Amino acid sequence: MSLTWLVLLSVSPAVGAQTAAWRELLSRPEHRTRMLNDVGVPMRDGVRLSADVYLPVEPGRWPVILIRTPYNNTRHVAEAVHSASRGYAVVVVDNRGRYDSEGEW
Repeated sequence: MSLTWLVLLSVSPAVGAQTAAWRELLSRPEHRTRMLNDVGVPMRDGVRLSADVYLPVEPGRWPVILIRTPYNNTRHVAEAVHSASRGYAVVVVDNRGRYDSEGEW
């Protein structure tokens, strides 16, 4: 396969149509979202972990996506808002001893 053929394939109208069809299958944002910042999550030993919680504004029961990270929970804002706007509750937790979480790393 030559490089020329790959370039032609990438700009082919058929490939563009497949991409458009694929995008139509993605979910659409249907909910406004709210964020609860720096919620303390108590551990058995009394240490509190810092969590940011993203929820649809409407009351209800939502499936939960849990993300634990050593890299600061604020790095996941875009993906959390994306998921919350599609009907998920998202909880992003700093690992023990990292950023706003108490305890020792």
